[in-house]
Amino acid sequence: MNNHYKSALDKIKLKESEKDRAKALFYEANKEKETSMKVKKLFKPAVAVAACLALIIATYAIVPIFQEMPEAPGDKTTTSNFFSITAYAKELTKTGKVFSDKYSSLSSAICGDEKGGIAFSFDFPFKCKGQNIDTITYSIKNGVFVITNPKNKSVVIDGEKITQELNVPDSSAESERKEKLTYENQQYKSFTVAYDNQINDKTCINISDTSDIWNAEKKNQYRDFNYDIGNFSLQKTKKVLDFLTKDMGITCTVTYKDGSTETKNIVVSNEIVRPSHLLDEEIPEEKNKKTISTCYSIE
Repeated sequence: MNNHYKSALDKIKLKESEKDRAKALFYEANKEKETSMKVKKLFKPAVAVAACLALIIATYAIVPIFQEMPEAPGDKTTTSNFFSITAYAKELTKTGKVFSDKYSSLSSAICGDEKGGIAFSFDFPFKCKGQNIDTITYSIKNGVFVITNPKNKSVVIDGEKITQELNVPDSSAESERKEKLTYENQQYKSFTVAYDNQINDKTCINISDTSDIWNAEKKNQYRDFNYDIGNFSLQKTKKVLDFLTKDMGITCTVTYKDGSTETKNIVVSNEIVRPSHLLDEEIPEEKNKKTISTCYSIE
């Protein structure tokens, strides 16, 4: 597997002392500029990579904790088919934007090379809730799903793998300290999971993309930003992130037990917010610096 960005991050649940540490790291990260983005090697970069920038709310090197999500509303005694998509245990809607409010729930990165190319990756936080659901299929138009799990223990029951593996960042629940990695990494344009086995605490799913597979027009559009990963402003970084995440074409299709299907489109966007908006708590003004959060909704 020729993946120069491969990494392995421990997925852990935070104790109270670790939450305090994450908070302290979070506040420290916000002291430097008007952004909480810091250069940090969460992902092993290729030799030609000039910088690998981790876009994280907490600079604690962990990946998402998959929480129990509330049951979708509805009368469970009926036979009606319905489903909702959740992210970070919150339902996606057309009018609102869901983002993380947990210290441990973001793991994302942007990597640039000496030739002006770029690769990026961010968390796939989605899970479905509903009634009479058999399977769930996620598809993506621009980019790939990168799924890492113990060998022969994938949650994927069907999928469309890409023909040539992309050189993009990814994350794993396996410790980076191990000399011999025992997890496997697969890249998909679409994948299907069973409703009762959508995710587990040893599986990591990321949404990734790289300029290596862009057409000439899109590459030129990105170059027009003249974006320097090592020297960035908050506003310019948001514009670049908006460009990278727009029109990804992510869909979620459920197949009900009666054979019928239903599809919803997932929209990825980015918002400049303050930590107090994300963490739902009072934060001292001097520590409440602006940051960028990835948001999700449906259309």
